[in-house]
Amino acid sequence: MADATAEYTADDLMKLEGLEGIRKRPDMYIGGRDVNGLHHLVFEIVANSVDEALAGRCDNITVEYNQDGSCTVTDDGHGIPVGMNKQTGKPGVEMVLSDLHAGGKFEGKAYNTAGGLHGIGLKAVNACSDRTVVTVWQAGKEHVIEFSRGKKTKDLEVTGDAEKTGTRVMFVPDMTIFETTDFKYATTATRLRELAFLAKGLKIHLVDHRGEGKDEIFHFKEGIKEFVAWHNRNKTKINEEVVYVHKNVNPGADEEVEVEAAFQWCDGEGELPTHTYGNYINNPFGGTHLTGFRKGLTRGLGRYITRYVEKKGKKKVVMPSGDDYREGLYAVISVKVKNPQFEGQTKVRLLNREVESAVDQVVAEAMEMYLEEHPKSAERICEHSLIAARAREAARKAREVVRKGALQTGFLASKLADCLTKKPDEAELYIVEGDSAGGSAKQGRERTFQAILPLRGKILNVEKATLAKMLQHTEIQNLIASIGTGIGVEDPSKGGFDISKLRYKKIIIMTDADVDGSHIRTLLLTFFYRQLAPLIDAGNVFVAQPPLYKVTRKKKSEYVRSDREMNDTLMRMGIEGASMRVPKDMAIGAAGREFSGAQMRSEIFERLIKLEDLASKISRKGVNPNRYYAQYNSEHKTLPTTLIFSHEKTRYFHDHQESELNKFIGERLEAGFEVMTPAEIGNRETDMDKTLDRDKVEERVEMPELAKQAADVISQLEVRGFAAWTINGRENQAEQFMLRVDEADEIPVLSLNELLQSIREQGRKGISIQRYKGLGEMNADELWDTTMDPGNRVLMKVTMEDADAADEMFTILMGDQVEPRRQFIERHALEVKNLDI
Repeated sequence: MADATAEYTADDLMKLEGLEGIRKRPDMYIGGRDVNGLHHLVFEIVANSVDEALAGRCDNITVEYNQDGSCTVTDDGHGIPVGMNKQTGKPGVEMVLSDLHAGGKFEGKAYNTAGGLHGIGLKAVNACSDRTVVTVWQAGKEHVIEFSRGKKTKDLEVTGDAEKTGTRVMFVPDMTIFETTDFKYATTATRLRELAFLAKGLKIHLVDHRGEGKDEIFHFKEGIKEFVAWHNRNKTKINEEVVYVHKNVNPGADEEVEVEAAFQWCDGEGELPTHTYGNYINNPFGGTHLTGFRKGLTRGLGRYITRYVEKKGKKKVVMPSGDDYREGLYAVISVKVKNPQFEGQTKVRLLNREVESAVDQVVAEAMEMYLEEHPKSAERICEHSLIAARAREAARKAREVVRKGALQTGFLASKLADCLTKKPDEAELYIVEGDSAGGSAKQGRERTFQAILPLRGKILNVEKATLAKMLQHTEIQNLIASIGTGIGVEDPSKGGFDISKLRYKKIIIMTDADVDGSHIRTLLLTFFYRQLAPLIDAGNVFVAQPPLYKVTRKKKSEYVRSDREMNDTLMRMGIEGASMRVPKDMAIGAAGREFSGAQMRSEIFERLIKLEDLASKISRKGVNPNRYYAQYNSEHKTLPTTLIFSHEKTRYFHDHQESELNKFIGERLEAGFEVMTPAEIGNRETDMDKTLDRDKVEERVEMPELAKQAADVISQLEVRGFAAWTINGRENQAEQFMLRVDEADEIPVLSLNELLQSIREQGRKGISIQRYKGLGEMNADELWDTTMDPGNRVLMKVTMEDADAADEMFTILMGDQVEPRRQFIERHALEVKNLDI
């Protein structure tokens, strides 16, 4: 506690110079020190490039994640001004990066509409980065300036000539500020895809030079109309045509609002996400544009439905409310205003009052016009809304039954083995599969804080069921009553969701490791995602990770949680007492050496395991890893960075073979073939390009980072005396390694990989391996030791970084459309492990 008697004088006041305020309180400027704050830096830079696109000066943006942990954003806009500013005597680019509230968007001269308006964005990036390098191409010259932690380390200088214009910002996030500096590809791809949808014609290229070397191009000609169609591509549509409107309200005035909206109804219960944007900035908490959209939709559709009900002569109709009109609706609302007012630097909500009435007016008019021009779709939308109203009323009654009946009939005493504590922060609920597992869990648990809820059979697939039907399902009723929060948007007093009534801080799904267990886990996750998503957002939902194997040797048992750990266990057991001899006449550097088991592990096997891991990533690019490793160039210590799957044969090119690569591509073009990357092919197919003839396309695969990682491992083996060919052997090979497993037994092996497999096989001897498929196979003590003891267990937290991606996955896997599910299975078939048939 602070000392109340301590003096507080003028000397206690501190003025933070330059960007120190941002470094001291980054949460105020970028929203936090977590992974969201980290990505906010990337999106601030991209937002500036998008502002250039809004002004008509930028067509291409490239975002790159580099191997050294840095990020580079490049655009082909006008370039940040490099001339001297009369007010400060500094180059414009230095002001933009170091002077708070300095920028070109305050008076609206250079930018009619822009997302950036506080003059903070690039300063926040600079302040929160260990190193920032900005390159500007302008007026025929290349200009470079450098900073470190917000302070200039190198003055602006001309470094060469330039024929192009634009800006490149490279930054390395400061590890002393952020909890993590690992950029997430999926998070970035989602945001960049959104921006490409919002900015018609803008091409955004995302390149990840780390790991597998991912690469995507986002380029959409129909903008947000295509955004809605893309999101709903795997759903059953109520209206096939996307409702789209684009209109300026009060053109030429200071209060001018450019409104663009696209929306479509799909079969299913609940309102789908409504994405709202102000000047291309995502406003996750909505704002005046969202309020205006809901009002306009309700007015336009409400008037039509009233006439529809009268015309059809329907009686005793439950008339829809605003929530019913939005049942199954997916919408994207984008507005542009001259003087945007956002909530906070992270711009989570749009506040401009003139936007609400503008969006309301435009959407209501568009809705009425659409309904008049599309009578068949209008009828389906009306019936959909009326059904939603009836379902809402039925669900309300069913929810009331669940709320009152479950607790009043003593359900918790008969079905749930509750814990003793009544403090939710200390309590855990294990949802287990079947009575046998439930019995072991009840016996093995710590009754003080662990509750057990056994489920009988598979629960209902809520993706396909109505809310009323779902609430009649006994196991769903048991779940809702046990968790205590209720579900739905109704008032909590009527059974609606209320997180303050959560009875357990941790809700842990614990199912068997077989196919039935996976199915039940997926059904439960579908239920939580569709009905209790706030619990996922709050970090309350977990999946238990019971061991896959029990390994017994000489009456001693240990538990193994994964196949990777199993391979490591077998290797550890196999090298006990083993050694490997390299014959003296073998033409490699290690000739004549003998390796103990520990030496084999540290000098050979650890590197082979890295190559195994890399091989799985290489395979996912359609490349045979063994053939690929055979292309290792010992002189340059490299592997091919570019592969072209020619119709004749696969061609490999190293970095030092750029001229040969360009020559080959030229020859293929002359022969009538297009050489394209997977991203370019996907982009052309997304654009529905009818001119793309796949028979005339040869795929170009770039994998510089995988090539570097694998080449580094192979060169490490070379340093230890093992030539690259020894990894997998070679044709007509006479040389052999000799593996000695005991005094009298030597096994000849042809390659290092064969040596590793032989060691693993040796590790299997004399041991018993039990693969657990059911939790009921463990006794109570085993279940406690491996899966329920907080000191030993491993829990996987269920998170939702990308709501749209989660929605798409549940729709594909659990929805009623068969074709998207078949395509998903075919696309990912090669990634399946431990298929249980």
